[in-house]
Amino acid sequence: MLTQALARCLESHGGQISLESEVTSVARAGDLWEITTAAGARHAARRVVCAMHAGPFFTRILRDCPEPLRARVANLRVGNGFGMIVRHHVAELPRYTGT
Repeated sequence: MLTQALARCLESHGGQISLESEVTSVARAGDLWEITTAAGARHAARRVVCAMHAGPFFTRILRDCPEPLRARVANLRVGNGFGMIVRHHVAELPRYTGT
C-alpha cells in the first residue's frame, strides 16, 4: 500500500515511473539529469527519485559523484535486518499540508 500511495503522489505531481528496464547510469546534463537504461533508452528529468540501496547508486549508477562521497558510501555497513531509509537532497525543507 505504501508503494502505491507514493507512486500516486509522484504521478499527481507530474512525475513518471518507468519499470521497463534497469537504470545503468544517472548523469547531470546541464540543468537536467540524463537517465540511461540497460535497453539503451535515455530519459531527461529535472529530478530523479531512486529506489535502490545507496551503495550501488552512488558507486556505480551516479556519474560524476564526488570522490569523497563515493568513498564514504562504499564503506556503509548494512545490517542483516529489514529497514527503510529515505534520503533526500533538497534546496529547502518540505512544507507539509494538514499538520
